[in-house]
Amino acid sequence: MGKRSRDKGKVGEREFLRELSSWLGRRIRRNHAQPDPQESGGDSAPGDLPVSLEIKRAKAFQHRWITQTESQAVEEDKPPMLAYRLDHQPWRVLLVLTPAEAADVIRKRESEA
Repeated sequence: MGKRSRDKGKVGEREFLRELSSWLGRRIRRNHAQPDPQESGGDSAPGDLPVSLEIKRAKAFQHRWITQTESQAVEEDKPPMLAYRLDHQPWRVLLVLTPAEAADVIRKRESEA
């Protein structure tokens, strides 16, 4: 991974965490104690979140991000969440759910309608 790519990832991570902080109403900062990005992706947000968050910023979506996010979530024993932004696109968030968790989300949304 080249320096430009790593820098793009760091900038993207800070950008998403700034937005997440705004949405949550509390400050979420980048985890500076994370491992070397070349070893494991190193894009995880602080461990105080109830999800295992992987943040990606790239030109094109890569399906391996999902596997990486799920593997990290198993290690952290938290639900996996992938936030990504492709060039010239808005942020997108994928939350990997079991069928039962998906049904809970649907029921909750229906009850709010």
